[in-house]
Amino acid sequence: MRKAGGGALLFIFMLVLVDSIGFGIILPVLPRLIMQLTGVGIDRAARYGGWLSFVYALMQFFCAPVLGNLSDRFGRRPVLLYAVLSLGVDYLIMGFAPTIGWLFLGRTIAGVAGASFTPAYAYVADVTPPERRAQNFGLMSAAFGIGFILGPAVGGLLGSLGPRAPFFAAGALALANFAFGCFALPESLPLEKRRPFQWARANPLGQFRIFRADYLLVIEEQLDGCIRSGSEHEGRFLGHRHAGAQSEHLAIELEAGFHVLHNQIGCQFLDLHKLSSNL
Repeated sequence: MRKAGGGALLFIFMLVLVDSIGFGIILPVLPRLIMQLTGVGIDRAARYGGWLSFVYALMQFFCAPVLGNLSDRFGRRPVLLYAVLSLGVDYLIMGFAPTIGWLFLGRTIAGVAGASFTPAYAYVADVTPPERRAQNFGLMSAAFGIGFILGPAVGGLLGSLGPRAPFFAAGALALANFAFGCFALPESLPLEKRRPFQWARANPLGQFRIFRADYLLVIEEQLDGCIRSGSEHEGRFLGHRHAGAQSEHLAIELEAGFHVLHNQIGCQFLDLHKLSSNL
């Protein structure tokens, strides 16, 4: 673990804050800006706004593991500085956007750069001792929440100056944070701990296969426990049947029920075992 000064953690806090602000800052002014660029009504503008949000979220989904793996290969510092610089450039592109196509380009860049949560949290883990790791992760989560609250509020306030004003303000903040990080952010991952970039680890869809296999394993364990529990209860009721004639009918009915349950759970267990073996 490498030590980092308070300036480095402040930079990470501001990076997460600016990332989360970027999602909400355009919401109050986006319909007006789309109508201004395209000349369409509010109903068509709402459709464009939905597609812009979709592009932003989609790029974050695919690029978050890529940026995380790049930070494992080249270090946290260059990836984080690239992300915050890209955010600043993106906001300026959207602020000067002459057509709706430029807005989509800006949201694409914002989604790629906004996926910097992965290397940001990795940086915090690198420079924080275990006893303080939960505290610093809590601060990062607080920055994320504050950004989600401030984003629409800042967008609404600056929107009174024009639909493009929030983008210029966010761009200036991101570029100022980039300049600060160039001096205050040291590298946290030593060369001996870096690993080669692999697309298999950077594939977000590949993780679903791991989750599915783990989930089926848990189900198998639960069904196995049900089978053992059913066998134990079956033995107890068989003992009650032999103990006295008064409980004979009840024990016979319960015995038959447990046999049916035992067979059904056993079949499900075998099917799931075969399915998980083929993963």
